[in-house]
Amino acid sequence: MMNYRVEEKTSILVSGYLREYQSGKEAQENIFRFWLDFNEDNNGQYLMGLKNNQLDGLVGLCIPRQSGAMDYLIGVSVDKAISGCETIELPTTKYIVFEAVGKVPESIHHAMEEIHQQLLPKLNVTLKNEPFFELYRSGDTEAAHYVTELWFAIE
Repeated sequence: MMNYRVEEKTSILVSGYLREYQSGKEAQENIFRFWLDFNEDNNGQYLMGLKNNQLDGLVGLCIPRQSGAMDYLIGVSVDKAISGCETIELPTTKYIVFEAVGKVPESIHHAMEEIHQQLLPKLNVTLKNEPFFELYRSGDTEAAHYVTELWFAIE
């Protein structure tokens, strides 16, 4: 079984670069390209220099919209909004945090499938209809042992 833990977090301010997608499917198909563009522009180093220690790494924040659209923000946790960036405040809540082990993005796709089809029904937890995120700590995202944390707000 995939490693997981439950963690309570006070509100988190995440600031970074946002792209809008027409659907979750479109987001899933294009987020990797967004990361490639983001890394090509060396934005990670810039953002990491501005982060606080609430979340130790880069955040990939999925923001589902009522319309079925999905926004995705690549950013960091901050004490105040970064000028020229989008900023989202995540409310104080409890999270279930899963560890996706392996090369990104394959490990995340596999983990998301396992989480939704197998783990959540067994664990008897209810996800809140709120943004969820991936936490990328420093390390080689191409490595077989790399760990990406997947954070979901729960009731």
